[in-house]
Amino acid sequence: MTLFYWTGGQLVKADTNIGNVAAGSNLSAVAVNPVTNKIYVANRISNDVTVITPAPTNAIPLNTTVTPVANNTVNTSTPTFTLTATSTYSPFAPPPQNIYFQVDTLINPFLRAAEQSRTATTLTADATTPPLQPGIHILYFFATDGSEATSINPLRPVEEKFNEGNDNLAPDSSPIIGGINAYVFLVATATPTPTPTPTPTPMPTPTPTPGGNVCTPTTTVTEGDLFPGGIVSFGVMGGPGSVTVDHVNAGTGLQSLTVVGVPTNAVVNIPPFAPGTTAPVVVTFTAINPALAVDFTLRAASTFHAANIRVRCGIVTPTPTPPHG
Repeated sequence: MTLFYWTGGQLVKADTNIGNVAAGSNLSAVAVNPVTNKIYVANRISNDVTVITPAPTNAIPLNTTVTPVANNTVNTSTPTFTLTATSTYSPFAPPPQNIYFQVDTLINPFLRAAEQSRTATTLTADATTPPLQPGIHILYFFATDGSEATSINPLRPVEEKFNEGNDNLAPDSSPIIGGINAYVFLVATATPTPTPTPTPTPMPTPTPTPGGNVCTPTTTVTEGDLFPGGIVSFGVMGGPGSVTVDHVNAGTGLQSLTVVGVPTNAVVNIPPFAPGTTAPVVVTFTAINPALAVDFTLRAASTFHAANIRVRCGIVTPTPTPPHG
């Protein structure tokens, strides 16, 4: 990273061989973009910003690109990026050997991306980051091809001068790396996936077996959960496929008539009636399977009394078919 310092009201590059950089007067703030290496200087009096662009450099023939993600945004704390290195050295292009990456720093050791495919001049690898916090991050990456600095260093000494001392030796040899590039992306806070509400499975409505079979029930009346006297307050009579309930007390009339629990082998139909009626109410039912017994319980209640009416039928009588002709 290039360093600057203040002197005489000017922003001066640390390498004084470059010279001073004019950046306005009465400077108030400085910001550096680590991706573009541009410097932004705020000028208080002129109310503007001076942009300092780095000096152009020669492109390195070994370069690496990244496949951008949608909207430069990921929804995971450990995203994976696809990196592709390409060598355009001429006349001989050593094949790229590895791609390295790091996030938000150029100081920590770089990590090797996992190779996916290669050609004579390209290499594709996946870079999976360590866990990241939500927010803006920068992915730095570069490629290597195994070349050494001495392979292209014009100051490399000839062998016969190796014994003439260190002054005749070339600079220390080091591996050549490709261009270091940067990619800015956002780690978004993951939206929790709502747990779907299970759709309840509807209970199928029993379908009576056709054939005209009629059940003639027996009824058993017991005291209900209100004041005693429910048994004598209701008249109950069974008939073919029906039970008639009559509030013989005629005091407050029949207020409610319901099925208790789930009927066994029967579809029960209670006709609508006005609460307080003193007229008989005829409840009809049909056996679902004529070969099985019918068993269900009705609860009849007035304001003060209640009775439980158990309806059972173990014999199914076929409905007589009138003769033709």
